[in-house]
Amino acid sequence: MRVRPTVSEKQISAALLACVRYEVDEAGIRGAVSNVDPVELARAAGFHGVAPLVQHRLTRLELPVDPQLAATYREQLFRHLIVMAELREIGAVLTEAGVGWLVFKGPVLAAAYERDDLRSYSDVDLLVDRHRLAEALDILYSAGCSQVDRNWPMINAQTRGEMSLSMRSGIALDLHWAFVCESRTRLALHVPVEAMLSRSVTRVVSDVSLQTLEPHDELAYVALHAILSGGHRLVWLVDMDRLVRARSLDWVEVVEAARRNGLSLPLAIMLDRARRYLGTDVPPAVTRSLAAGLGWRGLMRAVDAVRSPVGSFAGGMSGRIFAQSFRGTTGATAVGLFQEVLDRLGRQRAVAWASNPLHEDVPDALARQDYLSRVMSKAVV
Repeated sequence: MRVRPTVSEKQISAALLACVRYEVDEAGIRGAVSNVDPVELARAAGFHGVAPLVQHRLTRLELPVDPQLAATYREQLFRHLIVMAELREIGAVLTEAGVGWLVFKGPVLAAAYERDDLRSYSDVDLLVDRHRLAEALDILYSAGCSQVDRNWPMINAQTRGEMSLSMRSGIALDLHWAFVCESRTRLALHVPVEAMLSRSVTRVVSDVSLQTLEPHDELAYVALHAILSGGHRLVWLVDMDRLVRARSLDWVEVVEAARRNGLSLPLAIMLDRARRYLGTDVPPAVTRSLAAGLGWRGLMRAVDAVRSPVGSFAGGMSGRIFAQSFRGTTGATAVGLFQEVLDRLGRQRAVAWASNPLHEDVPDALARQDYLSRVMSKAVV
């Protein structure tokens, strides 16, 4: 297996980093972009979820823009406008019914960027009070949403922390009652969802008022999501960088929030990466407080030194499997790494599904009722 990046990959990575850093270094961007094929740069920007931001920087400097990059930006702009119109209605009906809710990731993170249209996302994540999950589903149906995950025996057996729906526009909406979908990882982490929901704040995004995470909780959660997703896409580092710059953060509270949410290690790793790759202004004492010993943070640094996550679009090894193994503590994470390796071997042996089995229409009323009852009564974590 090839591990070291090629010269071309290094040049593309350098161009991406030059384009997405907050401080615009015109000479640096021009020099970095001159070394790469615009088509390859567009492909890498798409993989890393930073196409709108790269397109914006190149256009601003009147540099060549691949047509696919421009098309991706336009698609994201239209998607964002549609999403905000949908969320205006969904938020209103949930609030009117007294159901606690908040939106996280995608459109809320977009508001931390220089412009709302520069953060790429493809779906909406909505968390509701688990005690009102059945009611929230009915409210969303009445607002024009339809169920995408319909295999109720599988949903129930997996005790999933989210369900896939589709909004009236056809854009995906993931309805959460927990921040972690997979039950095994959720049990290991114990993220305090109800406490985080109770601390939610109102944020205006593109003239729409949304309930969302309190800024210190948000930073910790965004780090967790990046780590559990593999930590291999540049957009997650840019998210960390823009949140640090845009939110009025108290570094003492950043550390306290991470500790009370059990998310010190992923936050330390992602802040450390943001500082190294994007120059994010993170006091070294903060990452030391979050993770005093090297441990897993040191391992991730070592993996990054061999294979930068910014270059992982080209294949080969990255730190993805190590990041996805996070389970809260170093010991539990080591077990998680072993489980992740076994899971991957199993997936390699399995015959690929033609479609997602969760989307199969299996309308088992008893399984649906059992799932909703267990979630709402807190019989499951």
